[in-house]
Amino acid sequence: IDLIVPDKVLDVMIKDLKAYTVESRPVNYLTEIDFYKKSLSELFPAGKDINNAITGLNSGTLELPNKINKHTFTFSNLPMKWDADYQSFVTLGSKVGLASIKGELFNYSYTGYVEFKMPTNDDDRLYIYLESPGGKFYYFGFKQGILNLTSDNEDFLKEVEGLKTKEVIKKMPDGETYEIQLVAPSVGKMFVDRAKAAQ
Repeated sequence: IDLIVPDKVLDVMIKDLKAYTVESRPVNYLTEIDFYKKSLSELFPAGKDINNAITGLNSGTLELPNKINKHTFTFSNLPMKWDADYQSFVTLGSKVGLASIKGELFNYSYTGYVEFKMPTNDDDRLYIYLESPGGKFYYFGFKQGILNLTSDNEDFLKEVEGLKTKEVIKKMPDGETYEIQLVAPSVGKMFVDRAKAAQ
């Protein structure tokens, strides 16, 4: 998943998640190794690096060099369910496997939910909720060129509040505007309730 989020904002989240790696459960890539090998070959450019990553899956780990992984978030397999009422795909269960954030490897499962809303009017939306083992949560909601961010991590909120105007509002190559908005933490919690209801 690719989102435009300033590095200093994501760095707070990365630091929090990294502080609890001992408490985190590793993603077991061996359970669906064929799926992961195929996915890697389709998602990333061919070459020595990706070949090594695919071979490395045989040991149950994913080693993906950040020079070829520029994605904001890379998740492992996300089992999803189509919910006709919400017109969206929502992850099943309360755990998601996070492979990396902006190339920084994790390969751990975290409490979280992801939703791809795809209504018939083409007003597509994306929602991500992740919780660190330390209890802090992070919410990203994208719709119509606006990325909503929130968290109960004060350091994260402080970084978002401190963003300069040119970091908050960007003119995209297609002429559209991309904007980052800080929303209340309750928005993240409401999303979790909706994701649970959709399951």
